[in-house]
Amino acid sequence: RYLDFFVRTILVFGVGFLIPLLVVLLNFAGVLTGKALISWWRAIILIIFLFAAIATPTGDPGNMALLAAPIVLLVAIAVGICVLNDKRRARRDKSRGYGQWDDDEASLIEPSASDLNLPDDDS
Repeated sequence: RYLDFFVRTILVFGVGFLIPLLVVLLNFAGVLTGKALISWWRAIILIIFLFAAIATPTGDPGNMALLAAPIVLLVAIAVGICVLNDKRRARRDKSRGYGQWDDDEASLIEPSASDLNLPDDDS
């Protein structure tokens, strides 16, 4: 029983501490924005506490808080990193001239076909 308890506790804490890393990776990939994460802060905290309540091996709120509090802190740091990354990305896009187009705006493409200049097959 002790080994089962120990392995489960290690796995739960490991998965819990990977959540902020997943949030930052999704932001770096452009899937999540810092602004969206800030607007969802209530749901994020609720989900973290629900995860902690389900994942802790005992039913007392003390152990739940011991798991949830560091994860909430790390997620808050991850959201801060996401906001800073969004600002950096916006500055970079503006300096490269990408800011003048919307994400859903089509680019200008010439409708005529172009010559591929393939080599002649003289076999």
